[in-house]
Parts: sequence; structure tokens; C-alpha cells
Amino acid sequence: MRCPRFMASVFAVFFFLFLASVSSVILPAYASVPAMPSLSEERGTVPLKKDFAPSFKLPAGNQRLALVAPAVSTFTDWYRYPSEDRFWFPMAKDPETGVESLAYFRDALAGAMTSVSGANDNDAWTATLAYPGGTSQNWPPLKFFSAYQGMSNCFVSYTAPGLPSWYECGGTSLDIIWYAKAQCRQPGLWTMRFYYNGAEFYSGQFRVLPQIPEKTVYAQTSKVPLYNQFSYADHYDSVCRTTACTGMACDLKCAGAPNETNATIAQEGCYLTDAAMILSYHGATVTPPDLNTWLNANAGYESKYDTKKQRWTKTGHVKPDMVVKYAGSRGVAMSYDNDVSLPVDAWAGLSDNEKYLCAYGPQMGKVSSTHWAVLTGMNQARTLYAVNESKGGVAGTTTAPREIRKFSGPEYIYRDRTAIEINFYSPGELLITDPLGRRLGYDPINKAAYNEMPGLYGSDTQHDDVSGEVGHEAKELRVSKPMDGDYILQIIGTGTDSYGVTFAVSGDWNGVFESEDVGEFDGSITTGEIHSYGLNFVRAAGPALAFHGGFDGAGQRPKDVNKFLSYFSPTNSQTKLPAGTTSFPLMITYSKETIAATFKAVLNGIDVTSSFKPVPGGHETVVIPLAAGRNVIELSVDGALPARTAHDADRLVFIVQ
Repeated sequence: MRCPRFMASVFAVFFFLFLASVSSVILPAYASVPAMPSLSEERGTVPLKKDFAPSFKLPAGNQRLALVAPAVSTFTDWYRYPSEDRFWFPMAKDPETGVESLAYFRDALAGAMTSVSGANDNDAWTATLAYPGGTSQNWPPLKFFSAYQGMSNCFVSYTAPGLPSWYECGGTSLDIIWYAKAQCRQPGLWTMRFYYNGAEFYSGQFRVLPQIPEKTVYAQTSKVPLYNQFSYADHYDSVCRTTACTGMACDLKCAGAPNETNATIAQEGCYLTDAAMILSYHGATVTPPDLNTWLNANAGYESKYDTKKQRWTKTGHVKPDMVVKYAGSRGVAMSYDNDVSLPVDAWAGLSDNEKYLCAYGPQMGKVSSTHWAVLTGMNQARTLYAVNESKGGVAGTTTAPREIRKFSGPEYIYRDRTAIEINFYSPGELLITDPLGRRLGYDPINKAAYNEMPGLYGSDTQHDDVSGEVGHEAKELRVSKPMDGDYILQIIGTGTDSYGVTFAVSGDWNGVFESEDVGEFDGSITTGEIHSYGLNFVRAAGPALAFHGGFDGAGQRPKDVNKFLSYFSPTNSQTKLPAGTTSFPLMITYSKETIAATFKAVLNGIDVTSSFKPVPGGHETVVIPLAAGRNVIELSVDGALPARTAHDADRLVFIVQ
């Protein structure tokens, strides 16, 4: 695809076993390293010894009443647990004010560290958290017992009153991180208060920003790198222009002609550049030229040969599944669209786009009618989206995107990355129906949009980012996690032109992610005309589809016989055509069982068999002449079934009004 491509409930509150003190983002040396928190638990705690000094005891023989000194309870710092780095780090200060400590709605967890020393029998510590909207969360107590289940000097954490979750014995000092889930929670100022034996010993605030962190904690480099497509004069895909016509309207597949000039990443590579940014964020670090080279070597671009214009066209579209496959080649598990569902426990006040960003990371956003950029979050007021813009390699803001294309990264376990992807090039819309009758796409005749099954439907208008020239429009329809069975794809014309439609299947087979082109068809269509394609998907068969006409001619039983001959167009046994129509492009498919030598076609009593070239498992378009009034074509063929030979005969009527 060339650019642009169309391509609260609070989580568990925990105490956490942690390091004694942290003075920088470099991890100090300690006797033990904190375990990864269990991000799926509703509540939990993990302790770490700090300085386990013995409890104070009076000298032997001292008969005076001992006055026990209270424990020392102090606030240490604010901490965040980035979902990208998966370790605890102290929050940085706001670079503009130097005052507020900052967390992000992409962080898995956020909270504070406090320290205890000199604990006494039956001491208790707890905390509260107030969110920006006024709701709050209370921590169950952490208690200290001088004797506990036969052990001495034990800190005991509770997941609920009276329900211990862990204990740590042998000393009177401990460091504790109190944290709550921050990912996809309400942005704004979070207020925490800490109590020792019921008395508050510290209160403070930190701010959760509705953004992906700008820098990595370890390397202090950009989490989502800023790549500038204008910096790359590399040959983009295999797209060429001519010296006589340098606009994108003349784009064609390079053929080595002497008048060809190469299209460049600077001109047409914004989606490529955006994809490189997203890949790099998820750990498959790559530059746009290197990704371009890999896609060229691995059939990662879509191309379409226009049989009527006798040239390659619609070149340069990055296949999003191949972006995922590139990540896999680098050992990084990513997904496009599949498994990228809205998080169910996100703060209800977030928009759907914000939920995708906080749950999965940067996304492709359509920021104008012809251009896509990388969304990285929102500004603090949540009025504008933050973007990395490939045109110039700058960070900026934009209004709400028209739509987004969803990618996710390796922190999620993908159970099903299977998808059927359909790309259509012509004035028209797509509408698919699955074996359960659910629909996805748009019906321009009835002006109805459908989103009844997992997947997406969108459009892309090609655009030259250097000249500003706007090219042709393409449509993308994607069925996520398809079920086995027959699908019907309707192509509904919104203009008169030739078209091309391509099919691909992606998914994991034998432990390897694959994305394969499985079909390509050409046709011509007019406004309001409908072409119907039948698709049979069987997951166990691997990345493949079986094609047949969406209309099988009717009449024979069982259905396998009736599909010896089937049709993309027409879609009914009787078709009415406007006055003056002199021909009809009959789009016929032959099942692999057909016996070509038995095929016969008769139009208005005249044998026209020689006009057809039946090939088992193939398809063709045959233009049949029509006269005013009623026209009848009768088609028949035999087919070999496992136990017998059967006969399929269809009768199609065309009425020219």
C-alpha cells in the first residue's frame, strides 16, 4: 500500500517488593531483584527487605516501663511500571514546570514507594487513591506482628480485611510500592494519601498523561521514532513514472523502458514510513529504506495489472500483514487488526481511539482525506491527538482522525491472527456476508453500513506527498478470525469503469505467520450493478481460498452439482437492462470438477459454445450480444463427483427494456 494506506474499575492495588533507594534511572545493586508483578490479579502484594534490624529490647534487669518509639514512615518517590519496559522506574518531572511527576495511560501500573523502619507490634499502614473524577480506592492494611505463626517480626499484607496474601519475617524495616493499574485509566491528577496507625504521614499527587511515553527509560531515545520520508530518495517498491508523465496518475510497474524514472519513498512512502515507526516502537527496529528493501524481496507490496489498459497500475500498496510478518522475522510477535479489540476494563470516558492507543500502543490514523500519520496519544487537555508526522519527521497535533488502522505488539498473546483481506480498485463498494449471515461493508444503493462481524472496511485515496497530486481511490475489506464456510462478496458499482479485486489470506500455520495472495479478478462495472463472488474458507487448508460465483444458476441438487457452473455476474436468473443495451459481460466460473469437453452454450437458439474457453477451476468473462426484448442463454456442463458423473444446466434470461 502506498501512502496513505487504509491500511472504572481500578486494577489491583499492590504492595511490591522493591529496591531500597533509587537515585537515577540506572538500577542500583541490591540483594534481590523485584519479581514482575502479576498484572492480571485484582489485588496482590510482594515484599522486599530493606534493612531488617532487630527490634528494640530493654537491658536485662531494667524494671522500668518501656515506652515504645513509633515507627518511622516516610514517602520515597513516585514510580511507574511502563508496559513497554516492564520494570519499575521513578517518575520523571514535567519538563516544562519541573514540578509534577508524570505517568502515562500506556503505563501498566503507577504509584508510590514508602519506607518503614522500627516497626512495632500491631502497627498498620494503608493508603488511599483519589482519581481525577472523584472516585477513590482504599488499600487493605499492611500489618506488623512481633510474633506470627511461630515466627518473629513479620510484615503481613492483606488482599482484603482478614485475608493475608503474604508475609515477610525477620526484621522491622521494609520498602513498599503501593500501586494501582494506570493503563487505560482516567488521565489527570491522581492523589494518594498514606497512613500509619490511622494518622496520615504523607499526601501528594502525580499526573497521568493521555500519551505514550516520549522516551524509553533505559536509553532515553524516542519510543516512537520520528522518521522523515522526505529524507529518503530510495526507489519505492517497483513503481516507475515516465519522463513524459511524472505525476502519480502515470505510475506503473517498472519494466526497464528507457524513459522510466523511479518513484521514491519521499513521494509515495508515508505509510511505509509510518509502519517503520510502529515496528520500531514494538522492538522490530527498522528504517523506512530497510523495510522497503525487505518488502520488495518478500512480495510485501500489492500490484495490479490492468488488462484493459495493458499496464501495471495500483502499485506501491504496503500489505499490512507483511508488516506483521516482518516483525515476526525479527522475533517480535505483532498483529494487525486481529485481537486488537477494545479493552473491557478501560475508563469509560476514553474514546475508542484512545482505548486502542493506551491498550496497544501507536496506531495509524487517517488525518486527512488522503494522508495517514502515527497517533501517539492526546494533548493534556484531550482536545487534540498527538502525532508523529512522516511528512517532515516532526511531532505535532491533529484533530480527531477519520479512522484508524490497528496494530498491536508482543505484550499480548495472539490466539488467532487469521484474516481474509480483499482490496478493490475502482468506483464501487464492498459488502461481504459470512456463513452466519453477518455482514461487513457498505451498501451504496440502500446507503447502509454494516459491521456485524469482526473486521474492518475502509478506503484509501493515493497521494503524492511531494507534488500534492491526488490519485485514485482503493477499498480494503478485512474479515478477522474468519469461520470456516462460504462467504458471499458483493461488489456494488458507484461509477462506470474497469476494476480489479485481489484476495489474500494471513494467519499462523505450523507455528509460522504467513500472508499469501490467493486470487485476483478483473471486471467492468456500472453504477448500481452488482457482482457476486463466492469464497470458501477452510482454516485447516492453510492460507488459501476456493472461489466460485456468488450465483450458482439454481436448479440442480445437490449443491455441489449446482456449482459446476456459477457466476460473478449476473446475480439472478433474470436480469433487466436499460433500453439500448447491446451486450452483457457474463462472468462465469468453472468448478474443478467440470469436464470441459462437455460444456455447451446456446444463445437465443444459436450455439455459441466456441465463445467460451472453459478450464476446470478457472473463470472468464464472455461478452454476449443482446437484442431488444427477451434474450435467453442456456449453459450446461458435466462434472466428475467421487462416485458418479453429474450434469449442471443453467438458464439465464436478459430483458432489454
